[in-house]
Amino acid sequence: MRDPLLLTPGPLTTSLATKTAMLHDWGSWDSSFNTLTADVRRRLVAIVDGADDFTCVPLQGSGTFAVEAVIGTLLPRDGKLLCLINGAYGKRIAQLTDVMGRQVSVLDFGESAPVDPVMLASALERDPAITHVAVVYCETSTGIQNPMVAISEIVAAAGKSLIIDAMSAFGALPMPVQMLTYDAVVASGNKCLEGVPGMGFAILRTAALEQCAGRAHSLSLDLHAQWRYMEQTGQWRYTPPTHVMAALAVALDQFEHEGGQPARLARYEDNCRTLVAGLEALGLRIFLAPDIQAPIIVTVHAPAHPNWNFSTFYALAKARGVVLYPGKLTHAETFRVGCIGAIGSADMLIAVEVIADALRQMQITPQHAALKSYQGLVQAVVFDWAGTLVDFGSFAPTQVLIDAFAGFGITVSMAEARLPMGLAKWDHIQALGRQDGVAQRWQQQHGRPMSDADVDTLYATFLPLQIERVAAYSDPIPGAIDVLAILRARAIRIGSCSGYPRVVMDKLLPHAASMGIHVDHAVATDDLAAGGRPGPWMALANVLELGIADVRACLKIDDTVPGITEGRAAGMWTVGLSLSGNETGLSLAELDTLLPAELTRYRTVASAKLMDAGAHYVIDSIAGLPAIVDAIEARLARGEQP
Repeated sequence: MRDPLLLTPGPLTTSLATKTAMLHDWGSWDSSFNTLTADVRRRLVAIVDGADDFTCVPLQGSGTFAVEAVIGTLLPRDGKLLCLINGAYGKRIAQLTDVMGRQVSVLDFGESAPVDPVMLASALERDPAITHVAVVYCETSTGIQNPMVAISEIVAAAGKSLIIDAMSAFGALPMPVQMLTYDAVVASGNKCLEGVPGMGFAILRTAALEQCAGRAHSLSLDLHAQWRYMEQTGQWRYTPPTHVMAALAVALDQFEHEGGQPARLARYEDNCRTLVAGLEALGLRIFLAPDIQAPIIVTVHAPAHPNWNFSTFYALAKARGVVLYPGKLTHAETFRVGCIGAIGSADMLIAVEVIADALRQMQITPQHAALKSYQGLVQAVVFDWAGTLVDFGSFAPTQVLIDAFAGFGITVSMAEARLPMGLAKWDHIQALGRQDGVAQRWQQQHGRPMSDADVDTLYATFLPLQIERVAAYSDPIPGAIDVLAILRARAIRIGSCSGYPRVVMDKLLPHAASMGIHVDHAVATDDLAAGGRPGPWMALANVLELGIADVRACLKIDDTVPGITEGRAAGMWTVGLSLSGNETGLSLAELDTLLPAELTRYRTVASAKLMDAGAHYVIDSIAGLPAIVDAIEARLARGEQP
């Protein structure tokens, strides 16, 4: 039976290799175990690039044991600790300092705000008795990421010693000694390093640790004594967690093979984006603002519904193999979902589906989750390709379809070929073969209706022709290059999707790039198992890949009815193109020859079709998009939604 998916902040889901490492027994004084300990210590210091000036001291027990040991060892008995608090774990540091009889003062920023560097500087200026400052890098009770660079600079400028609780940060969030100034970082192996519980550790500035002899309040939590004994003998002072150390060594192998801290962070960020997008699509509200949300654990508002009960919700999710975490806030009912562990974005999609199923079983519907309106800026635009970014008039797909049908003795007009535009190409061929007129000609030529096998054969003919010719139809539409530059200057991400299959997109993308059309992401119609237009999946795949926090901050622009339907189904603002694409179907040269009255007629007919499909706006071509973005942002600011 598969182990449950632990979407918790530690213990968490571990790899089979990490689990297997614990099958071997070790002698605690054996030279091989001493070598293992020394190697793990060295590798942990290397994660912060601290080899010359720092040392690692491991300690039996949970992460809290290690935090208490660091405070008790580094903070002099006549010293004073300033504890920066925005959650339960900051409060725990203050509590354990008080229990050991050391002086402690606190700056409490509540549960939804990061540490304010200005308030920190003021507190240090007001109280010269403060010798040390303690802060939680990522506050596990909510997922807040505190501004460590600013905190480090202020503490260092004041001549104080900084202690960082990096329990939910070490291995994922950056903390090299070249970036941050500190005397101690405290962590454990069972979080972002993806080991198992039972051991904490401290990365300590050696010069500071050397001054700490006899300072600790506890025999077993004396890190100076632990360090001296390890340096002299290579052994632990008391019975070591041998199996935990062996598992951590293997977990570090995997950490380094993955690419170290940057790669681990990238995977967790992908997990977090996938999770947040999925939860918001269910109508659930994330507790923290995106700019302070660490990609470690996400706190979610409980649905405002009389049926809500966390114990029931937990049991339903666990029955499906997903273990979640209760909330840890004092003023709001929440639950938490971890993004860390030996998991990927596919696991997060499973979690979202399990959460949705649990809510359905509890008869809690999205509208009861009280989704608040989005009032920010446009974050992304998802473009179609032919008729939108390139290929004025959208001739590449249609002309190739006409030629493919001609190879089977069937004449298809340009107008007929354009009717199903926007669909995946196999679906386009099928729809075209069933179209009145084309269907009759097929029956007359072949003596039977077009079958799916015939569609397969036509598609096999169509695809090589499309691959061969797509580059010839990939010139940028006038204004496209400038518009993309304007969007990027406004920090708007550029997504895209197409009715083309991946083999065609792989030919189109580099050629378009050589012409000046660059996008941040491109989805082909056969990339997703769910399919293409008119469903929302390709548009939503862009949302996930681009890391957009709210689909209402997205705009879908397309020249076809299925493309507009796709954008509306995804919950986005939609913009139709009346003259540059399929609905008018003229080249730029042909369009330039039209009389004003003819141009107006084409624009009116195309606009009516796109508006009927649900477009919020219709413009002539991509060149008019910046003004539409301005209009949408004004509507969002007023609280209007797509």
